[in-house]
Amino acid sequence: MPYKSDDIKLLLPAMQVKVQALLDVLTAQGFKPVLFDGMRTAAEAAKNAAKGAGVIDSMHLYGAAADLICADHGWNCDKHGCKFFKALVPAAEELGFVSGYYFRKVDTCHVQGLRVSDQQRMRDLGKGPENATKRNAIVAAFFARKR
Repeated sequence: MPYKSDDIKLLLPAMQVKVQALLDVLTAQGFKPVLFDGMRTAAEAAKNAAKGAGVIDSMHLYGAAADLICADHGWNCDKHGCKFFKALVPAAEELGFVSGYYFRKVDTCHVQGLRVSDQQRMRDLGKGPENATKRNAIVAAFFARKR
């Protein structure tokens, strides 16, 4: 596999369960999904933001977001006639994720376990391990909500 999978265990526990479910759904549909980017460091987020490929205070820093790509084509599925990203968005939404497909700057591979309007609450808790349980509670409550 040309793309290395990120460690799902670095995500918040509520995200781990949902991301694994999403990987399983996409695999069952015949795709080869890869968790390309889960938890990020501040340096990685800054580097991505400088390239225009993310925001400096991304939900990835809090373990509440994941980027999934196609193991066969990376981000270039359309060039190969692969329907991975067309399958990813509805599969993610069915599992309750917020899809980056609807962001102002479309980010088709991105899914997160909280509404954009709740991101500041996550940021206010900080990135340290002392508030990981509280951050996880935000994500768990998001996935438990009635849609």
